[in-house]
Amino acid sequence: MIRSATASFFALLLLFALGSCRGTATPELSAEELDHPSFLWEVEKDGTRAWLFGTMHFTDPEVTTLGLEVHQALDAADAIFTEVIETPTSGAIVSQAGSLPDGQSLADIVSPELLQRLHGYLKSRRLPVTSMDSWRPWMVSLQIGQLDAIPYLSPGVKLDVQLMHRAEADGKEFGAVETVEEQLRALAYGSVEEQVHMLSISLNKLIEEQALGISSVVKLRDLYLAGDGDALWEFAMSETDLDDPIQNAWLNAILQERNLRMAQRIHVRLQEHPEKATFFAFGTLHFVGPNSIGEHLKSLGYSVTRIEHIAPEGL
Repeated sequence: MIRSATASFFALLLLFALGSCRGTATPELSAEELDHPSFLWEVEKDGTRAWLFGTMHFTDPEVTTLGLEVHQALDAADAIFTEVIETPTSGAIVSQAGSLPDGQSLADIVSPELLQRLHGYLKSRRLPVTSMDSWRPWMVSLQIGQLDAIPYLSPGVKLDVQLMHRAEADGKEFGAVETVEEQLRALAYGSVEEQVHMLSISLNKLIEEQALGISSVVKLRDLYLAGDGDALWEFAMSETDLDDPIQNAWLNAILQERNLRMAQRIHVRLQEHPEKATFFAFGTLHFVGPNSIGEHLKSLGYSVTRIEHIAPEGL
């Protein structure tokens, strides 16, 4: 089995607004069918209260339908913070950062064999074979990693943006703990050679999945809807070869370093505004596994308790 961090982590953590993604229509589902456990934790220290909520960056109604416990936390919150504040220009910023300089092509960076494999994979996905030739290797990894997510990005509003709209409608403060530029630095981590290495591994993984008729994106979504944090983390790590120093360093940059920084910014926010209850909503992998944001907050003296899901039949 080819092991790769890129397909899984790009799919769950780093789906920016990279343009208008359209997918298949979602069938009508009942309230019971849409219900699922939530990744929601309550944070407390010296009377200061906050919540941590794990999201997926999808428009899929099965993901965006929130449990009663989440609605209760949102109602009680004075402010809602996400990873970044998405604007109409966010996608253009990411696209520009991921584009190669004028006159340069991916063929100038990767081997002919890797380019041939990429073109073959794009053709198998019924995409123009040269459609990614003007992008940097990390951007190609991001794009191919989210192809299986397109059905869950059908016309609609992503969960993160829905939370922003809710804050605006309720007259609550809305903010973010990172900037688009900070996330871009994580996405573009490493030298060109290291990014090419990651692209090759990710592409191999996706080709293997295609041959087997499976998808890491679908698996991650299923685990998210099941609310199983341990299984979610174990699956993500099973896709990661930590014996590979490049994958190890990339994982540290894309997740571990950001977890620490995000926890520190949550701490500063709560210290500066102890009277405000703040709801923090980030990609779920930031809240599971060792060195999670919750674990960092515990080391700062906070209690972090997962909130039990309230099923519809329990109302």
